Amino acid sequence: MGTGATRDFTAMWMKRVIAPVTEAIQGQIIRRSATAVTAMFARACQQVAALALVILAAGVMAPAEYGVYTLSIIFVLLLQTLTYSGLFQYVVTAKGDEKVVLDTAFWLMMGIAVVGAIVLVVISPLVSMMFRSPEVGEVLRWLAVAQPFAAAVAWASAVFMRQERLQTFYTIMIVQNLVAMVAGVALLFLWKSVFALVAYRYIRAILGTVLYFGYSTVWPGLKAKRDEAVAAMRYASGLYGSRAVTFLSVYAGDILLGIFLSTAEAGIYRFGVRLATATLNIVIQPMKAFALARFGAEERRGEALGPSMQMFCSTAFVLLGCGAGAIMVFSEPMIASFFRPEYMPAAVVASAFAAKALFGAGEMFVEPFLAAKGRTGVAMAFGSVSTGAMILAVLISAPFGLQVLAWA
Repeated sequence: MGTGATRDFTAMWMKRVIAPVTEAIQGQIIRRSATAVTAMFARACQQVAALALVILAAGVMAPAEYGVYTLSIIFVLLLQTLTYSGLFQYVVTAKGDEKVVLDTAFWLMMGIAVVGAIVLVVISPLVSMMFRSPEVGEVLRWLAVAQPFAAAVAWASAVFMRQERLQTFYTIMIVQNLVAMVAGVALLFLWKSVFALVAYRYIRAILGTVLYFGYSTVWPGLKAKRDEAVAAMRYASGLYGSRAVTFLSVYAGDILLGIFLSTAEAGIYRFGVRLATATLNIVIQPMKAFALARFGAEERRGEALGPSMQMFCSTAFVLLGCGAGAIMVFSEPMIASFFRPEYMPAAVVASAFAAKALFGAGEMFVEPFLAAKGRTGVAMAFGSVSTGAMILAVLISAPFGLQVLAWA
């Protein structure tokens, strides 16, 4: 083959083979980068909305009244843990007939939400007695009624992740959180009551239902099967155990402060926790969501998950280190400048939880990794030992006050 023929062949090869491949790779990189930026902005909006409402609520409500809301929401968050874990991961990662998988998971999630809401309404008088506050039970009843909407949003969110429609998923999240934040801030200014926060929860849940289902390509149907439901619950049981244990380690402090001391201490404690977590979740939540979607897709394709796991862990440690340092430096002067003096102990709580998030940078990917592998029982065993020690520390330290409790 002559030089001219070689040159022509090379040009043809570059045009027909190399160029399309290069364009495809560049397009994929651009799409992933755009999705990553949207995800970070979406989670930032979510946490900014939560932080704005926490800050405004602390400005217009006393710690005792804010504590009423934080203690009530704990029981609702426990119920939401059952919808945003287990079956949620099953929707994202399960193989088989897609319509059967999705329909079965939807009705299971709705059943859990409805039954759980009824249980919360029934036990609300006992919760009021436990915390010596009738307002806690009243707020709990109102929050419980909104849980079927939250379950529907959880299912639709999992479907978007299963389909890897992450750009649309995070765009909807941005709209949902910005609109709900504006409404919540307006309600707090006008109402100046804990029930303004309850109304915010309703607005956010209903708006999310409308948006996610409005843009969904899949709607729940009646193709649920008993065998699929058994498989789904068997899969979910390990994650439920893991999440329940983790949930207790996070919220046992609030509950015990409310029991041993008062709703005021519980309110200050949760205020400090929210200052830390609302900031750091801007990093944690999108990375966990990306990890679950990436691990689930790679597992379905039969690819190795190790390289992705290493990339997620190293990135998270760097980003969380920057965020945790900022919280430890600026939380105390910020509280001193903008809030009532009784909220000052929250600075210590915020620093403790910032340190906790930093040193748990790798641990947060264990559950998505094992969920993709179907090893949910291992996930529960992994979290049980360390969380059991944390719960024991909380039981011992709670009577000594919120600052000792936070570091314990």
